[in-house]
Amino acid sequence: MKTPKSTLLVAATVMFSLAACDDTPTDPNLDGQDDAVVEGRVDETTPPPSSGASPQPAPGTAAQTVSVVQIGASGEYSELASAEVRIDGSYRVEGVPSGRTNTAVVAYVDGRVAGEVLIHGQIRSRATIRPAPITYETTMETRTYARVVAAGRVGHTSSSELALWLRVDGPDLESTLSSEAELEAIADGSAEAGATMSSVFAGAGVSLDAQARSELLVDAAVDLATDLLAGLSLDVAHDEYVEAALDAYTGAGARLESVIVATAGAASTFDAMVEGRTSIRGRVVTQPVMVNLRARQRLAAEYGASAEAALANAVEASLEAARAGVEATTTAAELKAELQARLDATIDATADAAVELLAADASATVRADVRAAAETALAEATLHTRLQAAASASAVASAVADYRASVRGAVQAMVDASGKATADADAITELFIAACAGAYIR
Repeated sequence: MKTPKSTLLVAATVMFSLAACDDTPTDPNLDGQDDAVVEGRVDETTPPPSSGASPQPAPGTAAQTVSVVQIGASGEYSELASAEVRIDGSYRVEGVPSGRTNTAVVAYVDGRVAGEVLIHGQIRSRATIRPAPITYETTMETRTYARVVAAGRVGHTSSSELALWLRVDGPDLESTLSSEAELEAIADGSAEAGATMSSVFAGAGVSLDAQARSELLVDAAVDLATDLLAGLSLDVAHDEYVEAALDAYTGAGARLESVIVATAGAASTFDAMVEGRTSIRGRVVTQPVMVNLRARQRLAAEYGASAEAALANAVEASLEAARAGVEATTTAAELKAELQARLDATIDATADAAVELLAADASATVRADVRAAAETALAEATLHTRLQAAASASAVASAVADYRASVRGAVQAMVDASGKATADADAITELFIAACAGAYIR
């Protein structure tokens, strides 16, 4: 994970609670001496609902004022401090009470809310907070999070996790921001995805519930905001954020194979919750799938210098192609077809590489036996099929409960068929999980 760019932004040890979503400061600041400053920029504002106009960009932004607000228990906004927006879209809000969590910056045009961005973590005493620039995407994230809070589901996900799951750009965002139903669908999907992560990690004996994950991700979320404010592209900044998240999970004791099944389950439940409820389903589901693919690729890369390097390299190359293919999709139908095709290609590549690893110099009979055993192991490793019937956090947790054991048993049978007693069945098991433990998209 990158070192945070400013210790003024957030302390290395995060002291905030997801439950603190009312208007009461967690660290009373009655005389204002510990007030913070929030600095940022408005890059895009939404047009009036009936205008049909495109996003209004800065400089020359239509935004006139901004307010730092508290997101209350019902999802409502309560103003904490405000300031005018300069002609170049920048702003500086002073007198922001410290000790607050669940806060955001809201931009106004003629008194109408026209853009929003979340502030990650707690507002620290006398700190200068720099959120990401206000854009259509940050507005979607903020409105989604407000709905998660209003639904009483802040115990399932967090603002920093929403920044991980949601990455959408282009005109699709316009229709989403104008639809209460679509925002509700994305909020439901995000909360259920977070609940799935918690359930799967708990099943693997890893203590990474929503609050723990939020505390792990908050520094990286602040870095993401800083990168975007500095002008780094959304694609590059978000890729770095995904890498930082994976670093955080593994640094907290989660094995990559647990991260793989947790993110696969999260992407699957996210898709199940938004299916039929949003016009941009393909866009919003793609990002959770990409997080899963990146975790799988990282696990394969860890074996790049091992005795299983040839198998690892085959899996990693296939997953790299899968990421490129998935990223190019736009609709849910395209995404489903691409995932299935890439899964099939990865299975074939993994089976071929496994046979070469275990039976390169063996007789045709032994090679055939290894091939048959490899196909059985791959069938066990295909979490995709187990997730087809799963549509909730509890269902996903049940689907993956015995997953690793069954894969390990099938891989051992493949190793036994080869007669290669020195083969590392555990390493091969992890590589099979990297190859096949993907999300299921309906």
